[in-house]
Amino acid sequence: MALLRILLLPLLLVGCASQPFHYSQTPTPLVQGQSQYFVGAVRIKLVNGPGGDPDNLDFADQQQLTRHFTALLKANLAKGKQLAARLADADAVLELDMEYVRHFNFGGRSLNKPEVSFSAYLLSPDHSLRPLADFRVARFTTRYPQPQDAEINAEIAAYRWDDKDEPRDLALIAQSIAEDLARVGD
Repeated sequence: MALLRILLLPLLLVGCASQPFHYSQTPTPLVQGQSQYFVGAVRIKLVNGPGGDPDNLDFADQQQLTRHFTALLKANLAKGKQLAARLADADAVLELDMEYVRHFNFGGRSLNKPEVSFSAYLLSPDHSLRPLADFRVARFTTRYPQPQDAEINAEIAAYRWDDKDEPRDLALIAQSIAEDLARVGD
């Protein structure tokens, strides 16, 4: 039984895309792969896990992290032709609440992979902002394609994954959420 838990744990911590979507109205006005989203509020709660060095100011603070992540999310949506530049062009407004837990290695100057949870809300683009759909993902971490993931894990083990690498984690999370959004709708 313990072996089964060890084998299943990575599956629980790695994927955004496996979560179901909840639709507030049926049929949904959202169309899979075609709907465009105006990015509204992106709220990130940054939690610095244990082991961080409080004197190290190299890591992004909550505001910087939110700004950078929002830009990455918009870039990924634009790449997939899912970004509405104006509210008037949107099929829905995207609001996102995320908790980003930064895990430090011993010494507080290098990182482990982050632990992330988020809730995405898709709201009507009119003034009512009525709910159209939502989805949530609790407790996952970044997982890169192989062999890249093994290389990154080796960097983490060698205490070389740091503030300069954290944007790669943010980019992967933004890409994953954009891929999830492409699957919303009928």
